[in-house]
Amino acid sequence: MKKRLFLLLTVAAMFWMMGVQAGEILCEAGGFAGHLQGISADATGIYWSYYDTIVKTDYAGKTLVLVKIPRHSGDLCAANGKVYVSVCYYDSKMVADEGGSGWIYIYDRELKFLQKVALPDTPRPDGITFLNDKFYIAGDEFGKEPHPLNTISIYDKELKFERKVTIDIGKPTQYGAQTLNAFEGKILASFYAKDGNTVFLELPDLKAAESFSLSLNVGFAEIPPELADGRKLFLAARIVGTRGDYSGKALIYELRDGKPVHGDLKRE
Repeated sequence: MKKRLFLLLTVAAMFWMMGVQAGEILCEAGGFAGHLQGISADATGIYWSYYDTIVKTDYAGKTLVLVKIPRHSGDLCAANGKVYVSVCYYDSKMVADEGGSGWIYIYDRELKFLQKVALPDTPRPDGITFLNDKFYIAGDEFGKEPHPLNTISIYDKELKFERKVTIDIGKPTQYGAQTLNAFEGKILASFYAKDGNTVFLELPDLKAAESFSLSLNVGFAEIPPELADGRKLFLAARIVGTRGDYSGKALIYELRDGKPVHGDLKRE
């Protein structure tokens, strides 16, 4: 109980120092060549993926750790005390030397590199999440031209391939699912699409269910329960800056009656 109270007070103090009323967390690190690709979070901080850089910040946006990663990193997922980053090699020499383009880079919570796992069945990975002892990894199989279908591969907790599912969200998308997130017992998938680009996918067959009213295609992270004071709080990432000078921020939301309400850690 004392530890939980300390965590709540510490995070609340961080938000107050950065301006809680703004209801957002600005990532201190910036100047990146590529825009924000995804975020994730645990009780120790927030993880940000920037194309060729992974950053860990505290809940005030202050940089704790920054590491470089081969281009192009995509979404990332904090699970099992580790951080899993989807990576698609763009360098043809790296692809040839390493024997494939699709990888998951695995780090500990302090972003110390642990290992990388090849994804021959998902050569262009992007969105990634973990739910019920399974990894769900989106693949870009159809490219930039608008297309109705997308694929998500399912892996066990050791990242061994199990099966691939084709999904249809009922509207044209580009590339693959940009972010995947376990939320409310379903998979929340967000795409590059003109309207209604975020949908819930129901287990076990990942059938598209209801839409979600927020765009989450550059990142989503649920705030851990021990920091949320009994509420359902989450972060929706947004791009900050322009090409060659990118950073990012995360807007704070609370889920109330199934709908997102922009807020902060303080109760009204």
